Amino acid sequence: MDYPYILFLVIIVAFAVLEWSFPSQSKLYFAASTIACFIFLGLRAPVIAGDMWHYYKWAMGIRDFYNHDLRDPEPLYTLYNSLWRDYCRVGVIWMVVNTLLIFSPIYYLVKKYVKYKCCSIVCFFLLVNYFIFFGGLASGPFFVLDAVGDDIRVGEQTM
Repeated sequence: MDYPYILFLVIIVAFAVLEWSFPSQSKLYFAASTIACFIFLGLRAPVIAGDMWHYYKWAMGIRDFYNHDLRDPEPLYTLYNSLWRDYCRVGVIWMVVNTLLIFSPIYYLVKKYVKYKCCSIVCFFLLVNYFIFFGGLASGPFFVLDAVGDDIRVGEQTM
């Protein structure tokens, strides 16, 4: 059923129209839109998004591998998941923390540089293929850190 998506879009479009009509209340509408986005993205079922279910089961310790791929997973992501398995096996909290990690930079940029913030949120969900971000919740924040770590390891080997 697509009802949650439709309801979510109606809510954020309503906030965008209100922000456009009453710009003095922009902070309030942006906060409400942000909360709606966070609920929609952070508290969703982990089966939404291509391989998120596999990442979820691996992070929660339900199984000890991501998939049948023979390549090693990203080292920092492996460490991150082992911390979750050791200290907090609550899947909802894992989804919420990953949502915060991946969308915090977008929130910061919109808040700092955009005049009609709610309109930009609507545009993001209507014009951008945001399903990429569902998969990005799994290990997105760690790709950059792993790239830096790979550069450090390569530098150490050449010395």
